[in-house]
Amino acid sequence: MDNTDRLRILIFDLDGVITSEKKYWNTAILTVWELIYSQEYLGLNNYFGSETDLSQVLQEMGERVIPSSFIYELKSRAINSNWDLTFFVFCLHLVGILSELNKVEPDGWREILKNAPVWENLQQLGGKLRARGYNYKISEGIIAKFWQETESLTGNAVLEYLGEFIDLRLGVNVPTLAPKGDIWQLCYSNFQEWYEGKKDYQLLDDETVLELSKIEATLKELCCRYSLAIATGRPRTEAIGPLQALGLLEYFDPKRIVTYDEVLAAESLMSQKGKRVKLGKPHPFVVLKAMDPYINVEALCSSEYQPSDHKYAGYIGDAASDVVAAKGAGCMAIGVLTGFATGEARENKRRKFAELGCDAILNSIVELPEWLEHRSRSLTQEVSTTEEVSSALPEKEPDLSTDALGLQERKDMVNQQVKSLNPKVAGPPKADNAIRLDKGELPYPPSRHVIEAIASAARTLNRYPDILGGELRGALAKYTKGKPEQIIIGNGSDDLIELIVKTFVQPGEEVLLPVPTFFVYWHSTELINARPVFVQRTADFGLDVEALLQKVTPQTKVLFIANPNNPTANLVARETIIQILDRADCMVVVDECYYEICQETVADLVDKYPHLIVLRSFSKSFGLAGLRVGYAIANEVIVDYLYRAAQLFPVSKLALVGAIAALEEISYVEANLDRIRQERGKLGKALQQLGFIVYPSATNFLFVRTEPLGITSKDLVGALQEKNIFVADFGGKPGLDEYYFRTAVGTRTENQRLIDGLQEAIAARKIDRS
Repeated sequence: MDNTDRLRILIFDLDGVITSEKKYWNTAILTVWELIYSQEYLGLNNYFGSETDLSQVLQEMGERVIPSSFIYELKSRAINSNWDLTFFVFCLHLVGILSELNKVEPDGWREILKNAPVWENLQQLGGKLRARGYNYKISEGIIAKFWQETESLTGNAVLEYLGEFIDLRLGVNVPTLAPKGDIWQLCYSNFQEWYEGKKDYQLLDDETVLELSKIEATLKELCCRYSLAIATGRPRTEAIGPLQALGLLEYFDPKRIVTYDEVLAAESLMSQKGKRVKLGKPHPFVVLKAMDPYINVEALCSSEYQPSDHKYAGYIGDAASDVVAAKGAGCMAIGVLTGFATGEARENKRRKFAELGCDAILNSIVELPEWLEHRSRSLTQEVSTTEEVSSALPEKEPDLSTDALGLQERKDMVNQQVKSLNPKVAGPPKADNAIRLDKGELPYPPSRHVIEAIASAARTLNRYPDILGGELRGALAKYTKGKPEQIIIGNGSDDLIELIVKTFVQPGEEVLLPVPTFFVYWHSTELINARPVFVQRTADFGLDVEALLQKVTPQTKVLFIANPNNPTANLVARETIIQILDRADCMVVVDECYYEICQETVADLVDKYPHLIVLRSFSKSFGLAGLRVGYAIANEVIVDYLYRAAQLFPVSKLALVGAIAALEEISYVEANLDRIRQERGKLGKALQQLGFIVYPSATNFLFVRTEPLGITSKDLVGALQEKNIFVADFGGKPGLDEYYFRTAVGTRTENQRLIDGLQEAIAARKIDRS
């Protein structure tokens, strides 16, 4: 493993991650209230209500001045500046007021706003408005309209659209209201005066977003293993001061504390060289500078700049702008759900993080040490098969100092993209009597007919297998009611997934993935330096069709749909897939690896939809996981292109013979699947009786939620492993929280062992709690 892939630096955003944003939000509320209430400005002292006690303004009027929904909307749109927040709210209130005035006096206010200085403009305008009795409700529709019109915009694009929005609503260009114009500067200066206590009102000091003791204990544990950094949009004094007062400054590397001061200095440098740039988040500048304090700003801002993979760093933030900045910097993006978001807002934040491709979504940084340990340990526990290998880093990287090829010194020998991928390591050996329910395997061996066919073929292993799969293509054509030319055979469906991505996707292009789903889809995407785009499934793990289709862009080349889905076990309706096929302008791959169990397919549509590929496997229903045989059904032209990019002999002779023999004795397969269906129902009921949530399954496995019992899947899976029982931990995987595991349906005896093991683990947990 390349040293650059070892996680060494953890970079923290400040607000909403370590420190609470309450002081900043209260500052914004007071700033907007003052600009509208005070006689020095508009002087509309009844607009929000007549309250003058500033503590009561914050407590009783806060939602009128700046609704919390507005704050969450800004954060979800990757806008990170509290000054921009203040400017947005004041401008939209002002536009609401002027829109009403425009109805009765369309010209009376326009000349006023052209004059300077701006505070005199507002005083004169206020004189026209005071007798009219306007209140904050006239701006509610304007605010809602603004977010509706900017639904597809993020970051600077939202700020830039504000000017256009104002011009359209007022029917005239108002330079005073332009972003970074006079009103913005007024908001900025007043905001800073409130924050710094220069207006004879002392806001409460900054506090941590969780209990200080928990934050401190977490940082203390992390700083022993990682270099800790800060990348924040706060000015330096407003970052260093609170950290020092809270006793947290000592945990961070002083060279790696990057603030708004560094942003301004870098922007000024570029301005002197004739290039105006905005380097605040969501731009990755602050994250990159925290990784490399000596970063070359000119090189970063050049048109030739290409972001590199920096897997040795992770950026922890609570807003969309933080995720965008992390991705732009090429490091890991870790989202936390702290701050004031609760209920629906919290779930919307989780969904947004998943859509943006967060590597992890945690409730708070208190979970970081455990998550990092789980990430490191998981590779040593999982078997190194292409179907279930973990995407986490191993606890111990290979020692390259003794490598005979000298790769440590000659790193150019290895493709950079391959170096960015995580190594595959073998999991712990399983005893012969282990209950193996973690890989979704069929618990029954192949038929005697299959075994005898393989044994007979072994006599001719000195000869290559047939090119293009030979007789197996014909047998599959008969089985699927298609044509041999519509079938391609591969070394398991994983091989075909990688082949599809290699054939249709170029570096930098996109592969669309509704998550949670099978991890091989995005692993194959990253292998060629393409971009996996995650779209969160619905609450019941169905497809959010509109959200999915909205993500299809000219850069989208392939969309993967596992049906039934792995790991959630649910089916997508045929009508839904047809709807997607009708509207998606990209290759659509429907992975039907559990077809024989659910008997649902769209393979009959490959002639109608030339951009459809259907994947199938002999691993699950046929019980031939060890032979590695998969196949795809598609339009003949698509199959031809796939075979051009495939290996000449992708499948062994024994695998071809075994698959043909399995098709010849399909009744044996069907009998085994009947047993699985019966046991699946019994196992599901038993798990529900224990208190778990068990999701409907169209496969040979069950997807289970542990949260009702208050036990994380990590703890439960670990407890089962101690009893020689293995199930798959899906806690924290893309699109999921920490409460999910997957278990295959085993034999009656295996399933009972699982239930007994779970009962013991639950009982032990209850004893521990007491």
